[in-house]
Amino acid sequence: DLEMFTSVTVTFEFDYAGNVEGSVSMVTYKDVILTSAENFVGCLLTTCIGAGISATLLTVHLLRHREQCNWGLTCYEIFSRILLVVYPTILLISWSQQMLMSHEFDLLLQTFIGSDGVDDEHMKHNMQEYFKVKTVIYDEVGWLERHRVASYVLMYFQFLQMVLYFNAHPRVAMLTKTVKGALLNMLHFFLVFTILFLMLAFMAHFLLGGQIQLFGTFGGSCETQVRMLFGEFIFVDGAENLSGLSLAMYWLYAASFMLIVFFTLLNFFLAIVVDAFVAVKDEYDKLFCTYNFCYDLGTIPRCVYTHFKLKLPGRKPFIKYLEESVQHLKEVKKQEEQAKRKVGHKGVRKPAPAPAADPSLPLLLPAKRILEEFPGFTEQSLCHLLCRVEKLSATPVIFFVEEKLDNNNEPQEVDDIPEEPSH
Repeated sequence: DLEMFTSVTVTFEFDYAGNVEGSVSMVTYKDVILTSAENFVGCLLTTCIGAGISATLLTVHLLRHREQCNWGLTCYEIFSRILLVVYPTILLISWSQQMLMSHEFDLLLQTFIGSDGVDDEHMKHNMQEYFKVKTVIYDEVGWLERHRVASYVLMYFQFLQMVLYFNAHPRVAMLTKTVKGALLNMLHFFLVFTILFLMLAFMAHFLLGGQIQLFGTFGGSCETQVRMLFGEFIFVDGAENLSGLSLAMYWLYAASFMLIVFFTLLNFFLAIVVDAFVAVKDEYDKLFCTYNFCYDLGTIPRCVYTHFKLKLPGRKPFIKYLEESVQHLKEVKKQEEQAKRKVGHKGVRKPAPAPAADPSLPLLLPAKRILEEFPGFTEQSLCHLLCRVEKLSATPVIFFVEEKLDNNNEPQEVDDIPEEPSH
């Protein structure tokens, strides 16, 4: 059977003018028992264990790969995982210390049903017991409200983490990239918007607050303008009773609000977002290494299969080798340039180095050197890898260079192979 307990709270608020406003709030409470309790505890423990393992792995990864990690995003991810460990633990401990609401309800009934008499002494004792139980119920309802707010804050942190996860793929990262690109303009926009919005709210409160209830307080004016901003209404309740100068002031205020805030500032905000989105879209349209999220996700198992089939080298050692080779070639080129500048100086007897085959070519790394560095790497696999890289690159990667042997049977680079004449 389903038992639900509802607590009704009636609140009366008095303002400085002597007005009384009443409000009613209801909180429904359901005991988590039997199978529901087991599922609840299981979910909390699973969340704690999973978040703890994830936070540990992220911390180890951050410490081992400090140069590759984005410290800000990684630290935020670790912090969000720690929250998923700490809060469920606190919730589980505090929940286990709460009394069942059905038990409190029974105690509340017993204060009247179990009374031994109806004289003043017994009635006084019954009222004391009643308010003792009611205080415990209020404490449990307050505990429920506090954890509801804490759960909302925790969910908001996870929501921001999910938005940051969109950066995993360039096509999906358009949201975060657009916000990042328009952030500076948006900050200036919100500065101007806040000043004008608060000024109009104060004008409405100062001029019309005594005649229109919705503008009676400055906070009420701001709340009313927010509703007007979303297009809920423009003719507020009570404006139909205005006349003469008050009516003219109201329509002057309404026209100013519509012209400045609704038509101008909102369209400025839309233009800022659209301009940033177009810039991001144009940037991503120039990428050759990505297609769309679904296609790229489907190519992951294909790439893994191709990697093992062609016996390609490991990604990290291959990248490390290429970085070291490029750095070595840069140093060699720098030494050659320094040697060229020294030729002709006093005391220098070294002959000038031979000019390169084609100065317009970038630094070239012979393919044979890659095959020698990685023994299991075949020519077929290397050709497949280079063609794949060439296809995904926006700049040329592969250069065909004819080589000849010198007197010592060593390869010597010459000019590029001329294109065959078309027939």
